[in-house]
Amino acid sequence: MSTPAQSAANLANSHLSTGPKTEEGKAASSQNSLKHGLTAKTVLLPGEDPAKYQALAQGMTTDLAPGNTVESSLVTELVDLQWRLQRVPRLEATILSFDVPDFKALNNISLHAARIKRQFSASLKELRQLQAVRKEQQEAAMEQAVILRRADVILKRPTDLAQFGFVFTVHEVDRHIHLADAFTAAKGPSPTPAGPSERPTTLSCAPPKRNPMFIVCRALAGVSPRTARSSIDGEAVNAECAATTAQGGAVTAGLAPGSVSGREKLRTRNEGRVAGSGRREPK
Repeated sequence: MSTPAQSAANLANSHLSTGPKTEEGKAASSQNSLKHGLTAKTVLLPGEDPAKYQALAQGMTTDLAPGNTVESSLVTELVDLQWRLQRVPRLEATILSFDVPDFKALNNISLHAARIKRQFSASLKELRQLQAVRKEQQEAAMEQAVILRRADVILKRPTDLAQFGFVFTVHEVDRHIHLADAFTAAKGPSPTPAGPSERPTTLSCAPPKRNPMFIVCRALAGVSPRTARSSIDGEAVNAECAATTAQGGAVTAGLAPGSVSGREKLRTRNEGRVAGSGRREPK
């Protein structure tokens, strides 16, 4: 138990040491318990280059292209997380440089790095979702502005987009119309389906079908069935048969209507030709 004299001495000594009084001293003392800085409130730690941080922030802002305040806030969060992640390899290299590495500290750093990566992925996903919604809204608004602009051009009246709540300028809308028309012209007209007469002719390796009526016509005209079947030109078959029929029944040319003797003569002659060829005439 301290005596009254010791208590008075301790109280007097406490007034002599009140900690840092300047801002630089306070900032330095706030880092006394700093180990890795991955969970520190401040992004920049002593010894880190602010210019590199600004370069990182500028590059990520250009790449991610925030369009409003909420997106800008998410981009700033992503920059801070990325800056902390870039610090991890340096910390690991420092720990492994000792003769007896502190594996517990190395494990802690790995756990913090994994947490920061998950937070980075979640923030980036949220940013992409917000940007997708904003883009859809902008495209819908642009289509409406294009309709108004085209109508104003046709009617030869001035265009006041702000009157309808649009944030686009007339120049932006005209540029969008010009690009859309250029893409449409580049694609060309859409192909129309071919009609029955415009369908391409398909080539086939199979022999053309023989017209049975042509064989009958040639047989009645005095040509053997074997000779009639040897034709492979379907078009010529139909044309010759049609021409024979069109001439008033050339198949029976020279025969009187109802003449039995003429037909019998023709049949006898055909039978002789079939017998000479070694084939039986079909009945």
